[in-house]
Amino acid sequence: AGNADDDTYEFLDLGQTDTVAEIFNQGFDRMHFSPGATGILFDVGGQIVATYGTSRVTALSAAGIDLVRGGLAADTFQIADGTFINYPFTSVVPADGQWHFVAVSVKRNDPLGIKLYVDGVADPNPRDPTIHPGSVTAGPCYPFRVASRSSSVSGLFPGCIDEVELFRRALTPAELQSIYDARCKGKCRINCQAGGFNAIPQCWLGHVITNAMVIVNPLPYAQTFNWSIVPLPVGPGCTKPGPTFSPSSGTVTIPANNPAVLNTAVTLPPGFGIGDCSCWRMTISTPDGSQRATCEGSYCLPRTFGFCASPADPLGLGTNLEPGTVAFAFEGTGSTPTELANAIAVLRSPDNVVVSATPLPKLIVPPAGGGTVQVPAGFAFPDYDPGRIYTLTLEADVDGTGQYSGITSVPVINVVPTTESDSPLTIQRGKGGTIIIKWWDPCGTIVINPNPGNPTGWTPGPVQSSPWTFLPEPGAPPTFIRLQK
Repeated sequence: AGNADDDTYEFLDLGQTDTVAEIFNQGFDRMHFSPGATGILFDVGGQIVATYGTSRVTALSAAGIDLVRGGLAADTFQIADGTFINYPFTSVVPADGQWHFVAVSVKRNDPLGIKLYVDGVADPNPRDPTIHPGSVTAGPCYPFRVASRSSSVSGLFPGCIDEVELFRRALTPAELQSIYDARCKGKCRINCQAGGFNAIPQCWLGHVITNAMVIVNPLPYAQTFNWSIVPLPVGPGCTKPGPTFSPSSGTVTIPANNPAVLNTAVTLPPGFGIGDCSCWRMTISTPDGSQRATCEGSYCLPRTFGFCASPADPLGLGTNLEPGTVAFAFEGTGSTPTELANAIAVLRSPDNVVVSATPLPKLIVPPAGGGTVQVPAGFAFPDYDPGRIYTLTLEADVDGTGQYSGITSVPVINVVPTTESDSPLTIQRGKGGTIIIKWWDPCGTIVINPNPGNPTGWTPGPVQSSPWTFLPEPGAPPTFIRLQK
């Protein structure tokens, strides 16, 4: 970030990454400069060019992407895929002590694919990245840094940088303009899921329903939200007036980078029956009103089944790209068992795009009074997408017509994983008596020592990339293991 007033500069280290694409939603937004400021705005990988007046210093590793401000006569973008190339632009960020929005969009297969924007205005000369088509992924020990080189703490930027974001795709001019238009309020990325089901069980009719709503706090600090629900009138997709909720509003404080589940009691409108839908809208906001989001939900009963189905938990969580699991509970309502031989679990994105469809084993739902059956369903996110709400829907052809119907669904969220400081090294038992050792720091190495009292006895372990799986030999002496960074 840096302090432009007292000539002492700082940098931000966002950690190691295996690929540039893993740096997601970190991004690059607005900054201001002290007069004559030159230096590195961000560096991914380690091949950067920092400029000071007329001098130029080049780092050693030749893979990465960077944005540099200074003595190359203009703001400069660089790509390195073994060799590097600089792309200077004519646009200049004023060194006026004010905040300015700077963005670069890159489409590497487009001869006009590098575009620089300053305060929402595109530089008139887009540049050609196609002459360097190779990988820009550097070694795992090069962190993503803001205001410094990646290869070393140098080239510090003498100014202030705020709201940094890096996206997996090139944003459109309209999207960049919307970010710039947000100005001091920043980007509103809080979001919610209002609950509801596209296919409620018929056995819920005439009963008070517990509706689970989700609010996601993507901020790196705890945040208080006000929430409220209003029923929607009859309209497209809503054949009955909205239900009533108790409570219909409230306040909740959510920890940093976490979702929260809110439960409310729902009463469906009179006369609700087969073929009906009842809708509502949920609004969430911060107490000062600077951030606000809305979401809508509905309860629908498109048809009847010989069973009731609902998620065993109101929310499914998945860490990073690791698989997650939820469970659906079935309870019979008819006089005979119901067989579901073709059920699938369909994962849909927040944009309602089908991500995956996983077949489930054949299921026999017992008749009424025969108990409850739980069916596990796995899911995995296609990308690291923390905070956004996906939906896992259980669908089946329940009458043999070849038409699949939604039976029940549950929201699922990609959550932030445990940090390195929480669990730098884990040891667990595997199959057949094996021992599995995992560590999360790609630059860390495992060293072993049969006698920790001997400081010179530490030697490199037989495996230097996580995980290390081995079968202890019977009668072997104990071995002490530590992670060396």
